[in-house]
Amino acid sequence: MGGAGRFYGFFATASGAGCHQGHFRCPALRLIKDQYPRTLLTLDEINAEADYDGIRKRNALRWMLGKD
Repeated sequence: MGGAGRFYGFFATASGAGCHQGHFRCPALRLIKDQYPRTLLTLDEINAEADYDGIRKRNALRWMLGKD
């Protein structure tokens, strides 16, 4: 026990995750109120990387290839 925790959300695009007017909402990840990293993985190419209220948005393909 005692390993580091991480939380991931997966969406084909951030628009399905509640992206509206440049403000990102992902209810499942936003409900987590601890210190562990939260990452949203999408297939978005435009604005593939962003940070919103402590949630990192990354391109899933680049992340899987270790290019993040």
